Amino acid sequence: MRDPLPRAILESLCPCAAVFDADGTILHSGPTLEKAYGEPLAGKNLLDIFKVTAPRALSKTKDFKRFLTRKISVTLMRPDGDHRIAFRSQFISISDDDRTFIVNCSFGQSLLSSVEILDLEEGNFSFADPSMDLFNSLSVQQELITEHQHLTEKLKSAKQSAERRANTDPLTDLPNRRAFSDHAERMLRSQKQDGKALAFLLIDLDKFKQVNDMFGHAAGDFVLKAATNVLRSAFGDNGFVARLSSDEFIALITGKDVLAEAEKLSFSIISQISEPIKYESSRVQIGASIGITTACPGQTKSLDQLLLEADLALFEAKEGGRLRSQVYDARLGRKYALMGRLTREMEPALAAGEFVPFFQPQIEPATGRLTGAEVLVRWLHPQLGLLNPVEFIFVAERNRMMGRIDHEVRKLALDTFKKWQRYGLQLDQMSFNLTAEKLGDKTFVDEIMRDIEQRKIKPSQICFELLESILIDGANAPVLEGAADLSFAGFKLALDDFGTGHASIASLISVPVDTVKIDRSFINGLHSSKRIRSMTKAIIGLCQQLRLKIVAEGVEDVRDLQLVQEMGCDYVQGYYFAKPMSSNDFWDWAQSRQIEACNVR
Repeated sequence: MRDPLPRAILESLCPCAAVFDADGTILHSGPTLEKAYGEPLAGKNLLDIFKVTAPRALSKTKDFKRFLTRKISVTLMRPDGDHRIAFRSQFISISDDDRTFIVNCSFGQSLLSSVEILDLEEGNFSFADPSMDLFNSLSVQQELITEHQHLTEKLKSAKQSAERRANTDPLTDLPNRRAFSDHAERMLRSQKQDGKALAFLLIDLDKFKQVNDMFGHAAGDFVLKAATNVLRSAFGDNGFVARLSSDEFIALITGKDVLAEAEKLSFSIISQISEPIKYESSRVQIGASIGITTACPGQTKSLDQLLLEADLALFEAKEGGRLRSQVYDARLGRKYALMGRLTREMEPALAAGEFVPFFQPQIEPATGRLTGAEVLVRWLHPQLGLLNPVEFIFVAERNRMMGRIDHEVRKLALDTFKKWQRYGLQLDQMSFNLTAEKLGDKTFVDEIMRDIEQRKIKPSQICFELLESILIDGANAPVLEGAADLSFAGFKLALDDFGTGHASIASLISVPVDTVKIDRSFINGLHSSKRIRSMTKAIIGLCQQLRLKIVAEGVEDVRDLQLVQEMGCDYVQGYYFAKPMSSNDFWDWAQSRQIEACNVR
């Protein structure tokens, strides 16, 4: 029988094909198919070499004709039995009497794996070998795959880099707020399974703003990195530390007795961060305050609530003198609940005029004359009654409303001051507390000048008391310039809470004050402590040498009154005379007292 497809033509046109007869006996095969099988195929039965898997299994040679021209899937059964190569194939009759057939195979998706199995390289092919088609096709495919892999790696690397930048603080290389939130949420979810308690430590650097203002931002960055090293060392691999903002960090630890561990770590951190830091030729010193809260198994606190608890505990730590830690507890919980209510009600309260001035008299002890009044803000809450600043100032500051409240109260107090003048109550001055933020506001002097000019009040009749926070957080150029501007405009300045350690002697030089108010901790019980009397006498002597007026705060006992008068205090105020009062009560008190307000001469 004449071969309708000679081997030479098969090798040239169909390198991956086999010619077989009606019995399934292979007459000859292409070189590529032989390389795939591993040995010559001539004389072998097609069904011993191939297994037809689709469209359905084929087991008899007589079935070939039913699959002619149809696309089929076959598997090449190699002699070693280790590898099977899948082909997409087609049976075609190549004789007039349908006695000779060809199965033409294509590697398709199996090209790469097949060549890896066969370990084919370019050197395995001669120039004229039609099997080079296989390798050339593979080279194109491999180039495309390599390029795809390269692009995939670049995209993966870029994504990882972007994720790192999005989750890392660039200065300290610590996780940022976003990364901490993700980690904390995961820990809170896993707590349901592992039953471990969590502790959150909110860490704030004290005096950091002073470092920036005095030495520059490079020094501030240096200090932040130093603090970061302390935190990394303290928590090690047992805690997750992140930087939340400029000088605020947060840490999360887990374990059995996390509260005791958190308090132990806090003590160590505060001690280490408070150590002097050498920067260039200077020694810089900061501190730290820490708020702590815990999340125990079975609780349903959200991350936002836990962070707010830690924030509140931190505020308490700062209010308690800084350089300390504070644990959130039930007492603070009640305060937090009240804060939530006050936050909702503060804006409507301001619009309704519920924030009002109260007045505490200032007396000249030598004559008993009423010389002035300190203005203190109060909230006349319709349900909760009279609220002192300690009960709402944190909420006001947190919601950036304290400035607006102070302004409204100050205008009401100035109206009252002018009203008293018209009705014959002549005070030398009225005193207002002033925050560092307001003092550093360049528009404040113009604002207060408009307020007093509208009421025809002289600047010399107004005294601004500089709070201790100004000297802790705000001894910077804008604050000092603001104090100088007020002094130049004719307003009086008083240094409040002097002697407590918050205000330094240097402040008497750097801030243009006219008056020093000695803190109540020196005055209340003055008669019972020889040591306090000596310290108070030294403070008064210093102020007298600097020709500053002196106000003794917190006078509650006639014996203390006699002592401060003997020491040379110019003015006194305290519960011995009167508590802070509403404008009407102050008027009645002043009228009933007249010049006999103080019996000590």
